[in-house]
Amino acid sequence: MKFIKGVLVAMIVVFTANMAFAIDPIPKESGFSGYIGPAIGAARYKGNMIAGLNKLSMNFGKETTDSLTEEAKPKTAGLGLLNFEFGYNFASTRTRVFIGSSLEDFIQFNLSQQIGVRQEVGKLGIMSAGLMRSSIPVSVWKDPYMTDVPREDTDRESLGGRFAWDRMFSTGLGMQLDFRETTIDDEQSGTALGLTDAQRQLLDRNGNTLRGKLEYRFLITPKHRLSPTFIYTRNDADGDAMSGDSYTFQLTYLYFSQPFTFAGNALFGKANYDKANPIPEFDNKTREDDRYGFTGTLFYKNPFGWNWFGSDRIAFYGTVAYVVSDSNINFYNTEMMLGALGLMYRF
Repeated sequence: MKFIKGVLVAMIVVFTANMAFAIDPIPKESGFSGYIGPAIGAARYKGNMIAGLNKLSMNFGKETTDSLTEEAKPKTAGLGLLNFEFGYNFASTRTRVFIGSSLEDFIQFNLSQQIGVRQEVGKLGIMSAGLMRSSIPVSVWKDPYMTDVPREDTDRESLGGRFAWDRMFSTGLGMQLDFRETTIDDEQSGTALGLTDAQRQLLDRNGNTLRGKLEYRFLITPKHRLSPTFIYTRNDADGDAMSGDSYTFQLTYLYFSQPFTFAGNALFGKANYDKANPIPEFDNKTREDDRYGFTGTLFYKNPFGWNWFGSDRIAFYGTVAYVVSDSNINFYNTEMMLGALGLMYRF
């Protein structure tokens, strides 16, 4: 199930001008700060596992699938989402407490709110720890493997924690470690296929996920930055056919100028699952996925000389993205294309 998070990395890519998957510096003055970033757009999704966001009336998946041996048919849907973070800074102790939806989670379509604390520790860098919970549950199909009849959806929620350490020893090195427990309200995978209890258990999507990330930000010139990132994810689902390891390499490029800033990402990776899939139409295959994609975001800062509430940290942005997960089992093939426009205000 967790491969969907990687595939939907393109949902809304809203990098800030001084961020490349890093922890923002703690402001030098005490007080409130944060950002808010509404966006609208459209996405073309092709996949058999995600239904959409019921609470926002956003439906991405097709209710009916004709075959278990073919990939899903595409569906286009509109998007209207909001990302934010609010916090208070204690300048004397170099501490920040915050609540909100981190940009990185939003990029992974993991709509979680985090409450936590960041602490600057001299030359050691900046450390962050927090608790995360789904702010808007993603809807998935109760039984994705039903054919020729409408499938019913159910909510997928997550609860977990995050530890991050950035600017390690005053360098561009950073790391992050996440742990999440994922719960599907009404998991019925394989019920319509006449499988045994043991076979259905292999398809259970509930479980835990451990994700580690290591990155290094290179300052090429004052206008150009490059950040290679390696991500390892262990999905320990209750069903062994849905459990596995994934390895992803991502390269982020940032270009800074006035009034335009560009952020681009290229990613590729592979996922290997633990046990053979019990569905007869899948020919006893053990699932393997190849993943790749790109995103590009262009910011237009301080448009038209706007100066709202005494701040010039306003930017329009436009995002395009294309991400694919190509599986050796066609049913799990997934593709996402996205276009979105938004406004970001930092305070």
